Amino acid sequence: MKGIFQPIKGKNLPSHSKLIKLYMTTILGARRAIFLVETTTEDGFFLMFRSKNDPIGENMTIKNTEFKSTLHHYLELLNEDLLNQNFEIFTA
Repeated sequence: MKGIFQPIKGKNLPSHSKLIKLYMTTILGARRAIFLVETTTEDGFFLMFRSKNDPIGENMTIKNTEFKSTLHHYLELLNEDLLNQNFEIFTA
C-alpha cells in the first residue's frame, strides 16, 4: 500500500536535496504535488501541483519527458526566487 508521499528520482538537483511526491484527493479528484526537500535542514520548497489526469500529473517520474522539462523549469524559477529573496517562510 502506498503512503501519502514517496521520494522520486531527479536529475541535476541541488546538493543535499531530494524530491518528494505527495498524493492528495480533492473535490475535483486526485492531485499530486512535488516538493524539493533540503536534507540537512529538512526545509521544503513547493514546486508544482498537478491533476493526476493531465500528461504531467499522471506520470510524475523523471522518465516522463514533459515532467522532466517542467521540473527543471520550476527548479530554475525556485533558484531565481531564492537568489532574489522572493519567497515567504511558513512554519508549523
